[in-house]
Amino acid sequence: MDNGLFTPQDLEELSARGITPEAAAHQVEEIRKGFPYLEILASASLEQGILRVETSEEAGYMDLWEEYLLSGKASVYKMVPASGAASRMFKMLYNFLEAPYTAPEKPEEERFFSHINQFAFYERLNEACLRNNWKSIPKLIAAGEYKTIVENLLLPKGLGYGSKPKALLLFHNYKEAPRTSAEEHLVE
Repeated sequence: MDNGLFTPQDLEELSARGITPEAAAHQVEEIRKGFPYLEILASASLEQGILRVETSEEAGYMDLWEEYLLSGKASVYKMVPASGAASRMFKMLYNFLEAPYTAPEKPEEERFFSHINQFAFYERLNEACLRNNWKSIPKLIAAGEYKTIVENLLLPKGLGYGSKPKALLLFHNYKEAPRTSAEEHLVE
């Protein structure tokens, strides 16, 4: 093993997670070598990899999940989706920008604006709105300037999220600060 690969702090973190330095070095080597592409046979759909759960069955499945988590055998990992361009993710907002109306009319548009303060990027978007338009998001909403908010989110004059890779978008809120999905991978 290359003793220069990990700092003392890294070794402490690895030990706390139950990972030997050898196992971590092996993981680093695997990442350096790269991984072969997987062959995707078909996309998942209902009854083809995705189980439809009826409302009456939800409680039973939740009980099974809780039982599994408490069993001591649980091996649960978090997946942070972060591949590809964000433009697909914001398709609805691009459509809104091009629409002839100025206020949200479709349910997904209304949902976006009614929950905007819950997004991890909210504070940075608010700063961009203040910098570019001298108004906060609540004031822009009160003035009916919804498209100005979307422009500050998607276009380069604001956060430029429409053209950034998803890995660089603020995805999750934490007490200390929001994180991009790339940062989430580094933390894990």
